[in-house]
Amino acid sequence: MSNEKRAIFLPQMAPDPSVPMGVRIGDRFFSSSIGGIDPATGKLGEGAEKQFELAFRNLRTLIQQAGLATDDVSHVTVFIGDASGRQFINKPWLETFPDEHNRPARKTTTYPLPAGVLVHLQAFAVAGGKRQPLE
Repeated sequence: MSNEKRAIFLPQMAPDPSVPMGVRIGDRFFSSSIGGIDPATGKLGEGAEKQFELAFRNLRTLIQQAGLATDDVSHVTVFIGDASGRQFINKPWLETFPDEHNRPARKTTTYPLPAGVLVHLQAFAVAGGKRQPLE
């Protein structure tokens, strides 16, 4: 297994372009906070539904830039400012991971986010890893 390290910078999606959005070490991938920023404008999406949609779209873009696929994602943490954000998770989640028998683990937690920010995602992935639901 290679331990080659590669940082992925996507300044159009980052609040601080000097911080990598993700790091791939060999077959493992770790993301920074992925927000609901519109890469076309560099601004937060208008409203919760748009921010959640953009955050999951940005997750897909970041995974692809790391040379991975959404099938390689093993865990996603969804950070929301308060419990009212829970209602906006499933739609983009199901669009990103449509196979009900093959989804990564997910954790949702409330966390004080910066003003105006309604969601942050954090993901872990393993290239070529096969998810197996444990039942």
